Formats: sequence, structure tokens, C-alpha cells
Amino acid sequence: MMPHVTMAWQEKFLLDRSEKHGFKLNSDDFAITEHEYVTFKHKSGKMPRLSKTTYEGNLTITDSKKFKALLVGGMGKKKAYGFGMMTV
Repeated sequence: MMPHVTMAWQEKFLLDRSEKHGFKLNSDDFAITEHEYVTFKHKSGKMPRLSKTTYEGNLTITDSKKFKALLVGGMGKKKAYGFGMMTV
């Protein structure tokens, strides 16, 4: 299975998850500022290659409890690799 790595899909990824994590976005108020692939060495010897995207822009917090949980815990399946962290 290959990840979706187009800019349009990466924008949709964040927009689709915003409400669940207590914030809302206007697609005109944020942009992708960086996209790259990062390779890691796993203890099994495998070398997973992950897609990394950095977003910058403005958001509106709609649920402070959910948003705080996002800041502490991150978002997505690749958190063990340091992905999915949000800074404000």
C-alpha cells in the first residue's frame, strides 16, 4: 500500500481530521510549507520510508479539551516515529 502524497491529499488529510481534534481550518488559511521523505532504521532491520508534511497557517480552536489532547498526544499512526506532532 502506498501513501497518498499529493499536496491536495495532504491538505484534505488535515482538513478531515480537524474537527475530531478540536479545531477548524479554512483551506485558504493554511499551506504546506515542506514535504519530504524520511527513512528510518527499524530494529528489525527494515528501513521504512515515511512521508513527512509540514503545515503552517491559522486555525480556530473549537474544543479546548480535544485540542489540548492533540498537543500532548499528537495525531496519526506514525507518532512512534515523531510524526503527527503539532506546535502552536
